[in-house]
Amino acid sequence: MERRQQKNFASLYKESGLEVLLKELKSRSEKNFFLKSLLKFDQKHFFAHKFLNDLVNFEKNIPKYGLKKQATKFINKLKLNTAVYSDISNKNFQNQKGLLIYGVNHNAFIEPIILFSLLNQKKVKLILFRMYYFLGKHIQKYSLPVAARNYSNKRGFGLVDKFDPSQRFRRSETLSDSQIIKNNDKSIKSAAKTLEEGGIVVIFPGGGGSELKKWGFGISRIILNIKKEKRGDVSLLPVYFSGMGYKRMLFRIIKAYKKIKQGSLRVGVYFGKEKTISVLYRLLGNRISEEAILTYLRKDAFSQYGLKEYPFKVYLYPRNYPLALARSFAFLTKIMIQILPFRDFFRG
Repeated sequence: MERRQQKNFASLYKESGLEVLLKELKSRSEKNFFLKSLLKFDQKHFFAHKFLNDLVNFEKNIPKYGLKKQATKFINKLKLNTAVYSDISNKNFQNQKGLLIYGVNHNAFIEPIILFSLLNQKKVKLILFRMYYFLGKHIQKYSLPVAARNYSNKRGFGLVDKFDPSQRFRRSETLSDSQIIKNNDKSIKSAAKTLEEGGIVVIFPGGGGSELKKWGFGISRIILNIKKEKRGDVSLLPVYFSGMGYKRMLFRIIKAYKKIKQGSLRVGVYFGKEKTISVLYRLLGNRISEEAILTYLRKDAFSQYGLKEYPFKVYLYPRNYPLALARSFAFLTKIMIQILPFRDFFRG
């Protein structure tokens, strides 16, 4: 009898979602000593499998309880006390229609869930990395998948490449550059249509990380895809998060799932000044372009939140020493260029 070939976990996840993947993992672990030992170790010392099962339940119960209530449950589990600060111009953002919310920073992984817990609108779309789009069919209703232009290029090495879920998923897809561009364009156009129809779109232009990360052009492309007659009906709203970080949130999840006592954590959600897309077009005039839009929105957001592009404290971290050296060299070069023409003056 011919043996049935097993699908790899990445392909199974994409086709059937996280729930089926976890069931298959449990089934295979009964016949695989390594998998069985790994699950037992996680159950005893860690929390990953339990967390992923909770994620499945979170996704499955969205139709029953709604996205906002499910997001609120997760926030409460981590004992997060959300403090919302909003500019006087957008006190009703929870119920507003046609709103493009862009996150200035995304230090943790929980910021989108916090936003979902605050918004009352039913039609909400999150621009997210395509791997998370396949979590389950219910989350797909609220998300639009995208990938970086270099997504098809091989990245990672050694153990990182072997065990990183995103790397394994990327390899299983084998998408070409043209397919990635086509898929991204589809999501961008869908986002623009959602806004034109009065829905909400959430995007983090810099992806995951601090406000210093380079922003992508996705937000600019969404804006340029809005029809002229709808520009006055769609508004842009920046949001900044404080009191969070990847490690801090990870420790809170560990404590929550290991049932270790922890106090509440106050996190700040700061909504900035709102402006319509038609106002943006008037401000930029003939200079309107993907680059001009991105530059303006970033500078405007940094100005509102008192942020700096290159704060000195960034250079104190060892990983940024090469950047500090490069910028110091560039600065000294500029000084020398200005001094050299007057070298005779200093000779006396």
